[in-house]
Amino acid sequence: MQSEGIDLRHACLVVRTNTLLKQYESALKEKNIPTYLIKRSQSEDTRSQGIRLATMHRVKGLEFDYVIVASVNKDIILLKLAEDEMFCSDQEPEYCERALLHVAATRAKKDVLVTSYGAKSPYIT
Repeated sequence: MQSEGIDLRHACLVVRTNTLLKQYESALKEKNIPTYLIKRSQSEDTRSQGIRLATMHRVKGLEFDYVIVASVNKDIILLKLAEDEMFCSDQEPEYCERALLHVAATRAKKDVLVTSYGAKSPYIT
């Protein structure tokens, strides 16, 4: 399926958490937009139709023509986690979140779109 000349198989919507990922997947399906969830436990089927959906952690090492980094909001990036839940405990949480946002945005080969709603993350202006 193509949307305005873009093959959706070459685009990935990236969010911070699995909860957000499920919400976006549901909203896209309601609009009859095909989706393909990229899972850690299996290889991507590049023949499958639909916009790719993944968390920021899952897209490390992957590339797409287009990336949408969605919900870059306050309290989502920088995600409020308990100290023992931090993914890189040897670094400051702010450093880890900035690095994760950078990784997500740099998965795009052609173009990246960063979106937010309500209060934006302090990392975007």
